[in-house]
Amino acid sequence: MLNRAIDSYRHLKLDDTPELLNLTWTQDERDFVTPSLNELITRSLQEEIAGLLPATWHYAVDDPWGERRLAPAVAHYFGIQEKDFSLACGAGVIQLLSILPALSTSRQVAVAGEVYPDFPWWLKHSGRRAEPIALATVMERVKQAISLESDLYFIERPALKNGAVMSLDSVYELGVALARAGIRLLIDESNANYLPPSCSAVNLLASLPNIIVLRGMSKAWGLGGLRMGLCLSSPALKNMLQEHIPPLLNPSLTIRIAHNLLMAGDSTAGLRVRIQQQKQTALSLFSGWPVLPSSDAMPYIFLPSSEEPALRKRGIVGKQHHFWQGTDATTTLLRLSVPLETSRMQRLEEALKVETQ
Repeated sequence: MLNRAIDSYRHLKLDDTPELLNLTWTQDERDFVTPSLNELITRSLQEEIAGLLPATWHYAVDDPWGERRLAPAVAHYFGIQEKDFSLACGAGVIQLLSILPALSTSRQVAVAGEVYPDFPWWLKHSGRRAEPIALATVMERVKQAISLESDLYFIERPALKNGAVMSLDSVYELGVALARAGIRLLIDESNANYLPPSCSAVNLLASLPNIIVLRGMSKAWGLGGLRMGLCLSSPALKNMLQEHIPPLLNPSLTIRIAHNLLMAGDSTAGLRVRIQQQKQTALSLFSGWPVLPSSDAMPYIFLPSSEEPALRKRGIVGKQHHFWQGTDATTTLLRLSVPLETSRMQRLEEALKVETQ
């Protein structure tokens, strides 16, 4: 059965309790972001109040997709030129994924690897089919997409379960080959906040006319409440994307905060270091458990779903994470978010020492 990611959060609590260490999501990242997110958001709100609420009262018909106000900050964050990309804002990456099936005029859309089930779910509900592409060589992937008569190719980068991140050279090679075949490349980079900005496929927008990159602010920054999704593309795709993405999806105040965050530059460098340190510690604590590999950059550990009762007996809660595999098929693993705070890692260590019957 095909489910959306939001379905896996039903009936879940997201906070620690005295009895349970809650590893269903990454709740302790913000303290390792520099500058302080609390201070940055407070300053943004203070600027709004001091300016007699200009963003609150602004009805953005003069900039309905947020490009004029956010493009300079996006260019600063990624170190690119404003002329080399176009931008349309959505209410989070999930909302953008619900719209973008309309980019395909084909009944079948090529989807590479095991991905979050949301895009395949929305493809199905738009009358299209997500068709799995094997992770083979670039040319073999393109041949598979051509054989499906697909005009849209979807990847997640970085993928949650693969060890290495697909290099920019490989993305460029794939994009060029797809462009020759008349196929657009849609890249979900929701998880790329755990990588340096220089690693983003956004850096290829000036040289690939068929590329679309989605970015969000939930991962790493933990600002899912902003509901900010960035649909970045080559300039050649601007008009087409604005035909499909509704205007005025983002409050002007949200755009102000997003602008200030992006202007802060690479604010997750310290977080990335902390994740790597704590992930290695957590993996050592799970020695002897059937740990499944996750992407090197991700703050997650995967276990078979069958391990959930054993962990709960020890006072540890994870999240059932669904991966789309093809057609309506999904597989489910237990996902644990690596504790980043020292005290929470100590709770994990103590919990795993508990003997259960």
